[in-house]
Amino acid sequence: MEDHDQIKKVILPRIKELQKDKNNKNPFNLSNFTTNFTNRSKFLDKEHIESIVWKTIDEMVTFMREKIAFDFTAKSHIITDCWFNTYNVGEYQELHNHISLPIEHNDKIYHPSFSLIYILNDESEKSSIAFRNFKAHRPFVKMLDSNIIDMSHFPTVKEGVVIAFPACLEHMVKPVTTNGRITIALNVFSDIK
Repeated sequence: MEDHDQIKKVILPRIKELQKDKNNKNPFNLSNFTTNFTNRSKFLDKEHIESIVWKTIDEMVTFMREKIAFDFTAKSHIITDCWFNTYNVGEYQELHNHISLPIEHNDKIYHPSFSLIYILNDESEKSSIAFRNFKAHRPFVKMLDSNIIDMSHFPTVKEGVVIAFPACLEHMVKPVTTNGRITIALNVFSDIK
């Protein structure tokens, strides 16, 4: 992201202050990291949301339409959730997705469409994010070998990158290798035509 340094300069101190809140609780049973998932507070400004979310989704949809004839049309989008996660050495998050029931907003029905992960701070050389492939499990092949797409094999997935993906796609954070990894997660719902 071209304006990453400016966003980090503004947002990182806000998150560091919010990390001190004793009401931050990790609701995920199998993982250990710090999050404000259950105690969300606004820490992104309108221009940050424009750059991180809407610009990324526009670029992704345009790219997919050109490359794979992706047919996604929505009248409008809303952000339903935004939170931060911080990790130190050895901390991780189990396999999960961001799918949920549709919601009503301004007399319209919005469906879960995209999730985004913005890597705000990460000094490690390789990404800790991995996705479970949509393909069905193949018999007689170890599950991890056949179904996990490990982002550590992609050197461009690093600090300053926004990853947008379908909300139903399962993903996880493998144990991190450096202290201070901070990501921002967002869920986008769409009024799909």
